[in-house]
Amino acid sequence: MSDPIVLQVVKGWDNQTLLQLVKAPNVADDDIGVTPFKCDMDLLPGVGAPDTVKKHGQILLSCLMHSHERIKEALQGAFKLANGACCPIYLQLKSLPSAEAFCWEALCDEAGVFIALDRRWPVARLAGALNLAGRAVEAYEFPLRIMVVLSALGRDATPEWDGLYAAVQKARKAGLPIALHVGTSQENLQDQIAETAKTDLGLKQFALQTMVDLIEVADDFAPHLVHFFCHGSTTFDKPRLQLATINDHDESSIEVTLPDLLGSPGVRKSWLVVLNCCESGAASKDVHSLSHSLVARGINAAIGMKEEVSEVDAAEFSSRLYPSLLDNLRAALVPMGPNDDTIIEWADAMWAPRRALRDRHKVDAIAHTWTLPVLYVQPEPFRVRRAPAAAPDARAHTQTIEEMLALLPPDKRALFEAELAAVRAGH
Repeated sequence: MSDPIVLQVVKGWDNQTLLQLVKAPNVADDDIGVTPFKCDMDLLPGVGAPDTVKKHGQILLSCLMHSHERIKEALQGAFKLANGACCPIYLQLKSLPSAEAFCWEALCDEAGVFIALDRRWPVARLAGALNLAGRAVEAYEFPLRIMVVLSALGRDATPEWDGLYAAVQKARKAGLPIALHVGTSQENLQDQIAETAKTDLGLKQFALQTMVDLIEVADDFAPHLVHFFCHGSTTFDKPRLQLATINDHDESSIEVTLPDLLGSPGVRKSWLVVLNCCESGAASKDVHSLSHSLVARGINAAIGMKEEVSEVDAAEFSSRLYPSLLDNLRAALVPMGPNDDTIIEWADAMWAPRRALRDRHKVDAIAHTWTLPVLYVQPEPFRVRRAPAAAPDARAHTQTIEEMLALLPPDKRALFEAELAAVRAGH
């Protein structure tokens, strides 16, 4: 994978929007420039216009190309990449919530080719400040821990869970150990997960009752990946998640805000937070989106939705995101030795779900569903290193054996217990 192109969008002293080429693989550092970015939102086609997404993306890319000669040179160089190569394009949206409204994911050339729908040019967004001292390498040990919250009042989360769990099972079979903690407010889904957990020792279900309970689970489990499927809202300039308990029927009783998420060490130290929720990637005129704010305040990466999203599209997104995401993590983590470290590139995993959403709505000329998922990451590359192997815990080992024996029929359990006793006795 090539070094990325990074463009920074920031507000100038006189409130004009400025654009800076921060870095590019084919442009010398001393050639990088700052320029006013002139792209009038009023010129962009409305939602009801034909070919909205294409026209929006073409105008936006044209404005980028004409803003500065070095930016044009960087983008043209990237667009010459051969198949199989990759050059991510990052937009760093700094101190300017209105810049989130631009549909950067829809960048489109004159021939009608969407940049982000080609694997060579994943498009993502940056938030947070550059750490000049460099970012610490994350210590990692198996298993990969995923916390899943399925709690959208009045929405069936079963397809969401089925797609996510199928991706987990596929990754496990490919050699990536995964532990899952799941909480849901849907009674029939609770029963389904409980039944599955009888034969899956890496799957545990937790009760979803209060926001405090949710945060305690996150802090105890310390997940690498956090996934929310619930309602989201940005009314009153207050981005938040709305979760239901099993006893909620008319209104969600759990509200989770930015301070709640940032106040949880378990969430704050996670690698990626997926907010498969309405408006979780939407900003107002003066307030950044929840996904942007999470990353700007220290979380490594977050995915949000810019608008309302149907439960069907949400499930389609998850079912295509996680196979790609977990395959990338397996390829990066499983071969690592104890002293190795590797960079995790999140943007590449967005190609498959975007294509799937595009294909699902392909007959609709103005469909923009595939542009709704937005990915925010920190400016510095995310590096992971295998933690040194810990000394074996005899009690945990014994507990694991007991849990496995409990799943066996009585006759087979008696046989294995007798063999185990013989081994322990040295026979």
